[in-house]
Amino acid sequence: HGVNTSLFKPGKKPDDKFRFIMCKGWAQGANDRGGVQFGLKAFCEEFKTETDVELVVKINVVYNNPNWNFANEMQKLGLSPDDTKNIKFIVQNIEFNQLPQIYQNGDVFVSPTMGDAFNLPCLEAMACFPEDVVVHTNSHILRTHKRYYKGHLIKIETSRGVIYSTPNHPFLTDSGWVQSKHLNITII
Repeated sequence: HGVNTSLFKPGKKPDDKFRFIMCKGWAQGANDRGGVQFGLKAFCEEFKTETDVELVVKINVVYNNPNWNFANEMQKLGLSPDDTKNIKFIVQNIEFNQLPQIYQNGDVFVSPTMGDAFNLPCLEAMACFPEDVVVHTNSHILRTHKRYYKGHLIKIETSRGVIYSTPNHPFLTDSGWVQSKHLNITII
């Protein structure tokens, strides 16, 4: 797995609206390990009445069965159109070369996964965002990293939040790809 950095690279946002981005499959709906359901519920609980923030959710429908229905999945979560008025859903397939624009229009990439073997959307987002982006993973992922990685994690504090990573994890900066151990870090 990897990311084509000539396609996935930082770009200019079209406006000043603060945007969270999620890009994931959701074939199992409320039971899907990708965690879209958790991201949707959390966003609706926190930002339902806000007008200057948006969540953009790109659902990869490739793995969904033919009977999968987006409206049914939202109803199972108890989310009404009023609850999701600040959420833009992209549930159709798009051209691969259009994916970077979704990431480039965001401020924060959210990955509420319960477990992924390889979370390619996180890498795509990191390649498209400026250096100070937050790629959020939940505590389950931190425990998973600690289980397979015997050593310390790196805590990287940014202007928008915190990123945790292994020391050799690459980050795209203005001067190119840099291992996290070479950034301004705190060891945890």
